Amino acid sequence: MMGARDFAAEALARQAIDALNARFAYQIDNGQSAQVPELFTVDGHYAIAHGAERRVSTGQAAIRAAYEERAARGARTSCHLFTNLHVSGATTDTAHSHCFLLLFAQDGLPPHPAQPLLVARYDDICERDAQGLWRYRSREATVLFVSDDHRPIALPLAKA
Repeated sequence: MMGARDFAAEALARQAIDALNARFAYQIDNGQSAQVPELFTVDGHYAIAHGAERRVSTGQAAIRAAYEERAARGARTSCHLFTNLHVSGATTDTAHSHCFLLLFAQDGLPPHPAQPLLVARYDDICERDAQGLWRYRSREATVLFVSDDHRPIALPLAKA
C-alpha cells in the first residue's frame, strides 16, 4: 500500500516552487543571471536537451560559469514564461515538479518580433535548505518545439 499523500506539504511546496520558477525567470530576463546559481543547491544539476545535443552543468560554480559565458556574448532579450506547474511526491523538505517553458529570446536589445523561440518541458527535484529556502537539486529541461525561423538557441550550459 502506498503512503498517504500529504496535501498540506504538496500545497506549500507548490507555492514555493512556483515562486522559485518565477525568480529563475525574473533573474534571467532582467540581467541578473549571475544570481541564478544561488537558486540551485551547492551540488545542483542543470541539464538541457535539444534533440541529440545535451548540455549539463553540475554545481553552483559550473552553472555560474555557464551563465557568465552566455553574458560575455553580449546583449540578449528574453522572456521566460513558465506554466502548468505540477508538484508530486512532496514532503516538508523535498518535491518533484514538472512545468513547461514558453521562451521568447533573441540576441540584441529590444524590440524584437513577438515570435517564440521554443517550448520546453522542465522536470525538477527541489529541496528546502536549513534556512527554509527552496532550491533546485536537479533541473532537467527538454526542448519540445522550436521556432521555424532558424534562430540559434543559446543553451547556457556546458556540453555533455
